[in-house]
Amino acid sequence: MFIKNKGQILSPYLITKFPSHPTIKNDLITLIEETNSAKPLTVAVNTVSKCDYDWAKDLERPYFKKLLPSLGKHLTDVFKYLGFGKCNIKNLWFQRYITNDIHDWHVHGECQWTAVYYLELPKEESLRTQVIQPFDQKSKIDMPVEEGDILIFPSHALHRGPRNKTQQRKIIISFNMDGITLDGQYPEDYKTIKEVN
Repeated sequence: MFIKNKGQILSPYLITKFPSHPTIKNDLITLIEETNSAKPLTVAVNTVSKCDYDWAKDLERPYFKKLLPSLGKHLTDVFKYLGFGKCNIKNLWFQRYITNDIHDWHVHGECQWTAVYYLELPKEESLRTQVIQPFDQKSKIDMPVEEGDILIFPSHALHRGPRNKTQQRKIIISFNMDGITLDGQYPEDYKTIKEVN
């Protein structure tokens, strides 16, 4: 075996309640439904009825502009809790799931963290995001999320949006992020690389 040593560096996932959800939910859904540039996602076994991933870096989309002020403030607080000075949203898109839609196992590249905002989520537990535990690549976590939550987890973790076996609609907004450290944000007794070398 070529592996010399093996250990674990614990990396968290967080489920946060997005405070602005009750006041912006309906406006966001309306703006998403009016997004004419979106199209179905049909790649391999994946089928999502409406998605705007191809425009994930377009900052001028109306729903993005509606969401960003309150989302940015919320994520700043969350990333400070994680030990970062702030976060950088790299891209953002929505996915609308109707009956039989699925986004099967995948990871997100070119980012440290990924997130799912549950804009519209029926109470059916089978619609929750599932994540594979990175340490053993076997254990499956059914994330205990509810509508209005934002789930944040390391982007290298395999995850999926399970098949929608209900007659109800599910809408999520997903986004990728990097955590950014700021000079002077650590305690004085925390030795930085510059000090050690």
